[in-house]
Amino acid sequence: MDSLDSIEVLKGSASLLYAQGHPGGVVNVASKRPTVDHVNSLGQGDGSHQRRHLTADIARALNDDQSLPYPLNPSRHKSHGR
Repeated sequence: MDSLDSIEVLKGSASLLYAQGHPGGVVNVASKRPTVDHVNSLGQGDGSHQRRHLTADIARALNDDQSLPYPLNPSRHKSHGR
């Protein structure tokens, strides 16, 4: 989820207003845009069943004039059990 900017869920209007037909909707998933600002962050989490995760969020420019920004979002998840 570190590489996502936002998630929007829009429910279908016809099924909600008139109670007819199948419910519908749209899910819009927006990725983060590359930025030339230096971003460095690390995250770690633990949970039940020995769940562990480690994430990083890194953003930089590849060249001196900052015309080639890139994001890097590696993550590692590990779990034992369920």
